[in-house]
Amino acid sequence: MDGTIDWDEAPPPGYRRNAKGNLVHESNVTPTDKDTDEVVRKVHRFGAALSAQMWRYRMHTLDDVYGLADRIVERYGGKAGGRRGNITLTSFDGRLRVVLAQADRIAVGPEIRAAQELIEQCIEEWSERGNRKLRALVDQALVPDATGQVPVSHILRLRRVHIDDPRWRRVQDALSDALRPAGKAEYVRLHVRDTPADPWRQVPLSLAAVRRPEGEPEDAAAILEARVRSAVEEARHAGMGQEAIRAALAEGGRKYRRRSAPADAEEATG
Repeated sequence: MDGTIDWDEAPPPGYRRNAKGNLVHESNVTPTDKDTDEVVRKVHRFGAALSAQMWRYRMHTLDDVYGLADRIVERYGGKAGGRRGNITLTSFDGRLRVVLAQADRIAVGPEIRAAQELIEQCIEEWSERGNRKLRALVDQALVPDATGQVPVSHILRLRRVHIDDPRWRRVQDALSDALRPAGKAEYVRLHVRDTPADPWRQVPLSLAAVRRPEGEPEDAAAILEARVRSAVEEARHAGMGQEAIRAALAEGGRKYRRRSAPADAEEATG
């Protein structure tokens, strides 16, 4: 059924398409489902814009850093655009640092299945001799991740286990053959410190690690301002004109002042 549905095509007016591909009339969609759908789409819309901005930032950063490296090479009479490795740049005052690091991507090949079979054979025999800790170690190392693949770090951990047994040496060979290069990854890391004598602090570029920047207000006014900006962006995305947005903001301001007036008056007379 999925093959006959154009999921990118907008459903007819007054209908929504559910996860099975069926058209459901708006009157049959619960308020909770509508609310959930709107929140999910809003978060994805802003997240997609943020992801695109992060990609552009990464590309501009690579262009800027490699461009600087090429200019330095040319100043010494070398040829620009040659082999590029890890690069570390520091600001003139020693308080800001940019690190471009390259790392090999490693893929896990089908040889991992042969290694798993050999490991199972070994453990079946060794477990009879009481090596249950080893079974627990190997079982844990071979647990696949969310993508169904055995993590490379787990394979490397097994390769460090040395056992004087010919079969285990074959296991090690299979594990080594299963690891193969799959290109290079480039990482951008930013560091900052208060003075050149202080240790470096990494600037988080991960969504899970971001924190409120220093000096950024965390009071109600700042939060309200951020919400107003978000609401304006939502209104523009929905096609609302500038005049209509201004009128809505003015009405919202009047309602806010009416709600807060009794509390303000009580505080003033207290």
